Amino acid sequence: MILLISSAIASADNLKFTARYDAYWSGVRVGKAILDIEETNNTYKANLHLGAKGIAKKISKYWSSNSASGVKQANKYTPTNYTTHYNRKKENRKITANFANNAVDNITITPPEREGKRPFLTDAQKQDVLDPISVALQIREKLKEVRDNGYKLPYKFTMPVFDGKRKFNLHITVKGLVKRKAAKTKEIWIQTKRQAIEGFSHNELKRMKTNEPIMDIYIDTKTLLPTYGIGKAPIGYATIKLVKYCNDDKDACF
Repeated sequence: MILLISSAIASADNLKFTARYDAYWSGVRVGKAILDIEETNNTYKANLHLGAKGIAKKISKYWSSNSASGVKQANKYTPTNYTTHYNRKKENRKITANFANNAVDNITITPPEREGKRPFLTDAQKQDVLDPISVALQIREKLKEVRDNGYKLPYKFTMPVFDGKRKFNLHITVKGLVKRKAAKTKEIWIQTKRQAIEGFSHNELKRMKTNEPIMDIYIDTKTLLPTYGIGKAPIGYATIKLVKYCNDDKDACF
């Protein structure tokens, strides 16, 4: 669900904002997310912090700190570094991926995973991929293009993503302009779905066959940020809600 400012802001040479989200499972608040993005005329850096809240925090104590940086030219994001550090099921792991020449150049996983847990990517599969944060920024650019071209819908595109261990294609369909009951104005409705390419363990592939949801995400037409998202699974549903968006002043979001 990593996926994600007025039209004047989106076209500016310098951009800085913070967005805060709450996450729910079947209506119960289970987590929070804080996204910080800063862009200049040709570079970008972003941080995404995830954490469990409420009863989920007592059970899992999950947290994740993620960062990405790179170069932006002609509305194209090219990552140079992606780092994710997370704690899940008593597992504390840090993954760093460096990029060069539009490809994954070096990967460090600390501590290393069990040998043989997952297949390795080939050099060809490491070409022309985006990390999970950079891909959200690139999707914004695509949606800006769709918006500025007058919403010629439906519109479909695919983004190749590398998360430090696995490669997958993220298929995005721009379905239309809709007004949710809870929204004040019409929003861009998109659907996203992952397609595994390589690097997935046997158990991960098994879970994807039965539990991988199609995400319905609603995007503000001015900020081009997600305001609401929902993904249904066999035993419940996950939702994310934008709590607050702050331009320049990060402290105002808290």
